[in-house]
Amino acid sequence: MVYSGKEITSWQGSRLGHDVAVLGNILVDEKVISQAYAAFEQGRKGAFATRLMLALKAGEEQGGDNRCDKQAARSAFVSVYNPHTGAITELSVFGTDKGGQPAVTLLKNKFDKLYQTDQGTN
Repeated sequence: MVYSGKEITSWQGSRLGHDVAVLGNILVDEKVISQAYAAFEQGRKGAFATRLMLALKAGEEQGGDNRCDKQAARSAFVSVYNPHTGAITELSVFGTDKGGQPAVTLLKNKFDKLYQTDQGTN
């Protein structure tokens, strides 16, 4: 399904579902994808943006990007458009300091703050 090129030596792959594709390269191992997929599927009753955030967090908890050590990722984002309401959810964390806090954790903090005060647009 996914061709990342012959230069990628770290784990790469994908997991496909009925209406979801989770894929990545330069990952710690296959658990990053499998746990992100599982989190997305388990959140089916929740809002789409919440499901994306759960998937990102699950991937981070499994180690994420192989280049980032315990930090798991230095950048993360969620971007969702709701065609019924026109609402846009767009949150990002880009280029955190190497060795600093994990980008997905910082993104989740932003996400949680947003949805404490603004329910229903995600």
